[in-house]
Amino acid sequence: LKKFIKQKRAEAFFGFYAKLSLRLKTLQSMLLDGNLLNVSDIEAGNIYSLIYSADIIQNICPKFKCPNDDQLDVYISITKEIKKLLLESDNNVYPDGAEREKWYESQYVVLSFCEFLENKNGYKFTNKPYKNGETEYKHIKKCKLLIESLKYILETINNANY
Repeated sequence: LKKFIKQKRAEAFFGFYAKLSLRLKTLQSMLLDGNLLNVSDIEAGNIYSLIYSADIIQNICPKFKCPNDDQLDVYISITKEIKKLLLESDNNVYPDGAEREKWYESQYVVLSFCEFLENKNGYKFTNKPYKNGETEYKHIKKCKLLIESLKYILETINNANY
């Protein structure tokens, strides 16, 4: 099993990791440029503010600038590539030095984000900014998790030694 994983990691190093890293960096950069990964200013919102109904956005995130359809289409095209890469790659194995569970959990968060963006029916579907008993807004909590997952995947790939 160790030999098999080592072989898969070697194959992934020359294909999967590079492709995944490039696509994630592109997505991350575009979201940062659009101020859509904001977690410090609740009123400015972030990409996950799209889950809220219009009245909640107006009350909680009044400074949120919703991406227009053309911008969303660009984000969606990148997320489709990421989703395809994660789901269809034969070499999707965690890099040497990565925590296996954290690697796949981070991929799950990224994949969930990809599916969220692709499924426009998930936009403006809720008027509840909290889950039961929580004090942090949904859009902030989800965005923090996405940022942490992107950071973990990219750092793990960059720090892998082969």
